[in-house]
Amino acid sequence: MWSTVATAFKLSLEQMSLLQLLTGASFVSLVVLAGFLGWRGELKTAIETMPQNIKTIVLLASLNPVLYYIVLLEAYSLLPAQVAQSLNYTWAITLTILSVPILGHKLTRQDLFAIVMAYLGVVLISFSGKSITGELSYFGIFLALVSTIIWAMYWLLNTRDTRPAIIKLFQSFSLAVPILIIITTLFEGIPKALHLKQIMGMVYIGLFEMGLAFMCWQMALQLSDKVS
Repeated sequence: MWSTVATAFKLSLEQMSLLQLLTGASFVSLVVLAGFLGWRGELKTAIETMPQNIKTIVLLASLNPVLYYIVLLEAYSLLPAQVAQSLNYTWAITLTILSVPILGHKLTRQDLFAIVMAYLGVVLISFSGKSITGELSYFGIFLALVSTIIWAMYWLLNTRDTRPAIIKLFQSFSLAVPILIIITTLFEGIPKALHLKQIMGMVYIGLFEMGLAFMCWQMALQLSDKVS
């Protein structure tokens, strides 16, 4: 589900602004999560338990989707898709490294070797492409790498949260969507009308890049003994 993210982001950003895309996609993701919880009979519980977990929800919602996707989408707007995606996908490496201080995991020699080889692979993929012309944006590269730290921090903090996996996601997006609407209204304004390509971009990203993919990944992390 995450394999098409670079294409989806680049095409969608040609149709609308970063904040408008993020707000719309987050709303779609919220609907998907609400529908899944409603199907399982857990939606009422998810709503009722929000006040008692509000501090944690505010922290996680601020990291993802708000801060993470603002940083990531800006990186995509500045870089070729091939470079932005390759750099962003080093979040898996960042996740492994940060699991040491945050979760107390230990890295073996094989883990360290794999990390070095993986980073070398990213450099090769990112900067050896024949289709890349001109100079790359150093600020875009910086943002793409920063996004990996935000993303890894978000999921590692999630593993220490005992709330049910999908309920955590729903509660985060329930708070994030109003925040994004306010931010978008203040800085850009809400569009009066959307054309089909804009709606398709929001729905695709909200459904596959966020909603369903997040649900699978969240449950995978909770079932795993070691995130690396």
